[in-house]
Amino acid sequence: MLKKKKSAAESKAKKSIDETAYLLGTEANAEHLRKSLASAYTGKSIQRKLLSAINLR
Repeated sequence: MLKKKKSAAESKAKKSIDETAYLLGTEANAEHLRKSLASAYTGKSIQRKLLSAINLR
């Protein structure tokens, strides 16, 4: 039986699903994500600058 090679889009989708499952793996993480999404959907999110790896050294 031949396996079909996954497309780049399928690989990205699988990675995204895996990451989401990991982040929802604990109740504390799941609650934080629910609050963050609620803030984003209601326009109450805060835009911040990301720290680069260079700034962390």
